[in-house]
Amino acid sequence: MLALAAIGCAQTVKVQTFPGLEQAQAGVSAVAVAPFEARGRDGGVLTEGPEASGAPVVARQVAEAIAAHGVSVIPPEDVARALQSAGVAAGAKPDQIAAVTQQKFGASLLLTGQVSRYRDRQGENLGVSSPASVGFSVTLYQAPGAAKLWSGSFDETQEPMSANLFNMGRYPGGGTRWLTAEELSKWGADGVADVFPVSAK
Repeated sequence: MLALAAIGCAQTVKVQTFPGLEQAQAGVSAVAVAPFEARGRDGGVLTEGPEASGAPVVARQVAEAIAAHGVSVIPPEDVARALQSAGVAAGAKPDQIAAVTQQKFGASLLLTGQVSRYRDRQGENLGVSSPASVGFSVTLYQAPGAAKLWSGSFDETQEPMSANLFNMGRYPGGGTRWLTAEELSKWGADGVADVFPVSAK
C-alpha cells in the first residue's frame, strides 16, 4: 500500500496541486509512467530531433527516480507495450491511458510527461560554448478517470559558477564541471522524485 506524502518544494522543480489529491490516498497501489512526448514551442508533437530522442531518456529517469523512493512503478516500456496490445495509439488522451494501465496493471495513478527542450552541451566538461539545457513537465492523474491531481515542471540551463556563487553546490559535481543533457535531466528527475506526492508506506 502506498500513501500520499506531504508536498515538499525542491529548488529545481515547480509543483502545482489540484483538488482530489488528498482523497486519492485511499487505495493507491502503483504509479504507471506513460512514455513521454516531445513537444515543440507550438505545442505540436515532435517525432525527431533532440527532444524526441530525449523524451524516452527522461521518462526512464523519472520512473527510476520515483521507484528509488520505494514507490511501486510501472515503467514506460511496459506501459507502451500494454497500450499497443490494447490498440491505443501514441498520443492518446490521459483517460484512455489510465483505463488501460488500471485494467492491465491495477495501477491507481498515471504519470504522463512532456519534454519541451533537450539540448546537449557544446564542448567538454571543463569548457563549453553552449551549456546543456533541459525542460520537461509531468502530470499525475487518478486511474481510471484521469482526474488531474498534481503536476511538476523542471526548466534549467546550467549556469557557470562565475555567474552565481550559489551554483557551486547547486549542480551535481559541485558546479565544477559542465553537465551533459542526460546528467541535467537526471538531476531534474531526482528533483521530481523528491517532491513527488506519493511515497512508500
